[in-house]
Amino acid sequence: MPAVTIRPLASSTINASSGTNHGCRPVIRSSVHPARPSFGSGESCARRTSALNRARARASVARPRRRLSPSPRSRGSVMVVPQTMPSSVGTEAGDPDRRTEAPMKTSATRILTTHVGSMPRPESIRALLRARLGGQTVAESDLSARVAEAVTDAVRRQAQVGIDVVSDGEMSKASFLAYADERLTGFVTPDSDVPASNAGGSWARRIDTRREWRAFREYYEDYLPRAMPPSALPTVCRGPIAYKGQQLLERDLATFKAALEGVSVQDAFVPAIAPAMVGRGQNQYYKTEEEYVVAIAEALRTEYRAIVDAGFILQIDDPGLGETWDMMIPAPALEDYRRMQARNLEALNHALSGIPEDRVRYHLCWGSWQGPHVHDLGLRDIVDLVLRVKAQAYSIEAATPRHSYEWRVWEDVKLPDGKVLIPGVIAHTTAVVEHPETIAERIMNFARLVGRERVIAGADCGFAQGALYQRQHPSVMWAKFAALVQGARLASERLWRT
Repeated sequence: MPAVTIRPLASSTINASSGTNHGCRPVIRSSVHPARPSFGSGESCARRTSALNRARARASVARPRRRLSPSPRSRGSVMVVPQTMPSSVGTEAGDPDRRTEAPMKTSATRILTTHVGSMPRPESIRALLRARLGGQTVAESDLSARVAEAVTDAVRRQAQVGIDVVSDGEMSKASFLAYADERLTGFVTPDSDVPASNAGGSWARRIDTRREWRAFREYYEDYLPRAMPPSALPTVCRGPIAYKGQQLLERDLATFKAALEGVSVQDAFVPAIAPAMVGRGQNQYYKTEEEYVVAIAEALRTEYRAIVDAGFILQIDDPGLGETWDMMIPAPALEDYRRMQARNLEALNHALSGIPEDRVRYHLCWGSWQGPHVHDLGLRDIVDLVLRVKAQAYSIEAATPRHSYEWRVWEDVKLPDGKVLIPGVIAHTTAVVEHPETIAERIMNFARLVGRERVIAGADCGFAQGALYQRQHPSVMWAKFAALVQGARLASERLWRT
């Protein structure tokens, strides 16, 4: 298999000023920063536009990127992802006439199945990570070998159970979010000069960071330490942000490609974190929060482009669009919150510039923990923002009890032409395995509203957002995947009945 080579894009340093502590971004503060202009103010909008314009100017002079060559594919009874791999010099950003990527597979003749990406890591990986966290030396070659084995097993099991659009399980990542710490410059682990309240600390203190957790303090004091053991301190931005993770990304993409050899699936996707999620850490370097988020977006462009150039579907993980609402204490006015998130999505769309929308899917959920979720913001309050994202498919939590009614949102909201929904029809929040008939009914509810060809059956969220914890036991996850496939078959039989 040919080597995977990642080339950096334009520089991402944006009007920086070091040594100034601007504090946490509003998305994780206990209150909205009083010194910050109102979310929709002219000053804020002008700064945002200026930062994005500078980033776009740098991006416009980026050199053409060499497209990643495909590996030879075994042609079995079903195509091996992707059907048409890129094999020539890369397209210029924004030049659709020269593109060589195949569009993502959709439900043209039956309901396809997929999930959100993360899976429980095998004990062989978890043991090495625990040893490393405990201060022991772990050879990178040993960990890489275990990851490669785990990815191969995960891909083959997904194919065997009947999942159409597969992932690598995010086996190499410490978590769906923390992996970015290794791939971006400018972030450091807090030291003694960072207030303890912002550097992790006990769960008792962390519970105060969400209105939901405060309201159900006794429940979360019992649940969180067991469900989400802290594995590392959060990071702080103290320098210019740029992408440095080319080698790690090359390794992951090559490992995934190797695992797909001879495996019959329809498509494959790679999750990557949204800029605003990375921006939850303290900014002690950039003059404004707008410049901070845009700098992250500019850096992540390298990762996003490389995933697509390698022949994979890019999935943007952005739970923050929904669950950040709960982190703002006191609750802001809805319009203020929407303006903040619109700014974040504008930065995301900048990072996606030049990538065909039909190679991108966007994931939204309301946090993966198991709890009451009574403070969740409704989909109806942000669905128009979701549809602004430059993606073809939208993966949205829809099976959990708190959000299972929201398929009705699409009675009133028109899904734009050419767009696809990936509703969650199996939940990560319960060990109860959904009956295939329940899954089929959920699929058909969406299909009747937006069209059968524009629905791909998915999951609410990942099953192991962190390497050292999981939402469900692997055996339960695989049973849910099997039920998902069975439910999609039932729905297909009924939706394509002649």
